[in-house]
Amino acid sequence: MNLVEISKNILTSCLAAKPGEEVYIVTDDSRVEIGQALYEGAKELGCEAMVTVMKERQLSGQEPPKAIAEAMKAADIVICPTAKSLTHTNARINAAKAGTRVATMPGITKEMFGTGAMTADYGQVEKLTARITEMLTKCRTARIEKEGCVLT
Repeated sequence: MNLVEISKNILTSCLAAKPGEEVYIVTDDSRVEIGQALYEGAKELGCEAMVTVMKERQLSGQEPPKAIAEAMKAADIVICPTAKSLTHTNARINAAKAGTRVATMPGITKEMFGTGAMTADYGQVEKLTARITEMLTKCRTARIEKEGCVLT
């Protein structure tokens, strides 16, 4: 699966993106390729896609520039593939309070984005989770074994 296809899967499965919605990607100099893939994916889904590249923050939790913070509040969806975390910033908190659906991806790399959980079939994950939840709800004890380790 290529990065644009992965982006479309994330946008639809995790953020419920719909055609016509405004999708704002906030990235930094070190994550431009991921930001560009998300931008292209949003466009292919019929969204109004925008991407802003800022200089990398020095620390996790450091606020993005004010113009970015304001734009985050105005978008329907914001995705932040960045080196440092924007998760606990006022910009993210205020965007969420304004109704924006926000996904932060601190420390994401191209390799992480292209493999593993990012490529999951989230519909299948949901079905499997529901099945296991039902099994665990009905039982009194459970035993999980893997590679010689046992959890009960």
